[in-house]
Amino acid sequence: MSAPCGEPLTHQVTDAAGASFLACRAHAADAAERLIGGTLTALDEGGHRG
Repeated sequence: MSAPCGEPLTHQVTDAAGASFLACRAHAADAAERLIGGTLTALDEGGHRG
């Protein structure tokens, strides 16, 4: 997850401590399986939280 991804950003991933990053659909799905107490927020087509 530390390497840049060339796919379009579709989600904001936020961990339980409040740290967040933007992720593509595949990285967000992977993060969803690993998050404990965090959230995923879908972005709209303009890259804003929906």
